[in-house]
Amino acid sequence: MSVTTRFKRTTIHLKGAALSPFHHCLLLIGLLLGLASLSSVANEIPARDETAQSIQSAVAPVDAASDDVAVHAPTTLSPRMQRALDYVKTRYKVSKEAMHPLFETVQRISKEHGIDPLLIVAIIGIESGFKSDAKSAGGGHGLMQIIPRYHLNKIPDGLGVKGLMDPAVNVKVGTIILDDAISRSGSPVAGLQSYNGSKKKKLFANRVLAEKSRMELAAP
Repeated sequence: MSVTTRFKRTTIHLKGAALSPFHHCLLLIGLLLGLASLSSVANEIPARDETAQSIQSAVAPVDAASDDVAVHAPTTLSPRMQRALDYVKTRYKVSKEAMHPLFETVQRISKEHGIDPLLIVAIIGIESGFKSDAKSAGGGHGLMQIIPRYHLNKIPDGLGVKGLMDPAVNVKVGTIILDDAISRSGSPVAGLQSYNGSKKKKLFANRVLAEKSRMELAAP
């Protein structure tokens, strides 16, 4: 029963009766309590609205512009890699700005595997000429010309063959293959030949090492 209804019934019951001062006090106290209760309910409504707005704000997707803050700052290339990038720009007629992220990836992944980054860059130059969408008649894919049928187990789950056309994935998989080949063969030269699957003794290895040497001259 609402406070207003109780108040009305009390008024009807007492109508026509002479009210004592005591009854007047009780009636006044009841009226004040009723008004206070109504005020409390009225104040509760906007408070609930504010809570709903707070929850909605918490679960709302982050604006795309603000999400840029979470993007990692570009990795600084070593002076050696920076000069190699200058060489590649001139030698292969590619955009320095477009190649910079690739060189960052090579620098990071080569460090993880303890391989000279210029060796990976040289392989990319010889294998694909820095074309990330390159495909060969022999089935090679991407920058490091990885042949999927031999290395499906090295491609991250869910990516499949198409994942090899992603420069970062291609470099990662290619570096793992190269690292394994060098470990099994016992030397960089034998590892390069194993990586390429070439039957011609040292031909591929010599081409890669010659390109690496030219980069070394540009990036002492």
